[in-house]
Amino acid sequence: MQWSQIKSLFIICFLVLDIFLVIQFLEKQESSDIGLLERQDVTVEQQLADENIKIKKQPSELPDESFISVKQRKFEKEDIELLLTKDNQDAAILNDNLIVSELKKPIKLAKDTSDEQIMEVMSSFIMHYQSYQFGEWDKDNRVIYLFQVTNQRPVYFNKSGIVILYMNEDNEITSYTQTMLDEPETNKDKKSLIKPTDAVWKLYENNRLKTGEEITDMRVGYHTVVPLESGVQVFVPTWNVTVNNEQHYFVNAIEGMVFPGNQLEFLKDAIKTNLDKIIMLQGNDKLKDTLIEQLEDKLEQINRSDIS
Repeated sequence: MQWSQIKSLFIICFLVLDIFLVIQFLEKQESSDIGLLERQDVTVEQQLADENIKIKKQPSELPDESFISVKQRKFEKEDIELLLTKDNQDAAILNDNLIVSELKKPIKLAKDTSDEQIMEVMSSFIMHYQSYQFGEWDKDNRVIYLFQVTNQRPVYFNKSGIVILYMNEDNEITSYTQTMLDEPETNKDKKSLIKPTDAVWKLYENNRLKTGEEITDMRVGYHTVVPLESGVQVFVPTWNVTVNNEQHYFVNAIEGMVFPGNQLEFLKDAIKTNLDKIIMLQGNDKLKDTLIEQLEDKLEQINRSDIS
């Protein structure tokens, strides 16, 4: 056989092989596209059901919301006068924006004390307590959070608008720190919120949920988007998703992004920030020394539990 014939045979063989591979690729691509279309046809509700993820109570449809911007409040002379009228505490205002207080007689809480009962106890010594609502009782680290309410919604885990109650090993509230946000400015451009089921699915896609878990509560509040150099903070409507009555996750209710928030890191950072300010307290060495000791012990306790 001549070389030209051999060469032609090779070319034909390679051509047939190429055609075969192209056909195989197109068949796989078509199969993949069909599978994708089939998955797109399945509703989020069905996908959650397939993963046995249940929502205990579906929130009702919510109206359109907008971003808000807020500055931290500076406590004025009348705030100081009001604080001095509160019984059972030795308190001070630092840097015009942080209240620190030691309770003269610690307040003991039963383990089954309700959220409403805790807020009732708070009303006797927390200034502007009506501006806060019960947030969470972290029994492992022995702290209670009260979230400030702005624009009729709670602001989640924000150092500029929160009350943190510190407790001892006997389940007694011994001290607290308090900050407040000023009146909000609302962006006029309102946007629709993502559906509750979409927020839950975002958590599943981000590996925050496991098959068989239950969503025990869902509500909308605010979470920080970005703090500006001017001190203004921008808040976005946010789904607070409670899983199995214990774990909280936060999903941007407009854009669907999952916030990477870590509550333990938030607490440690808040304590360190407050310690830096308390160290500068002048004129009340007893309060200063007591609070420094309590917060340093609390930080050490948290670090130990974090390691274990």
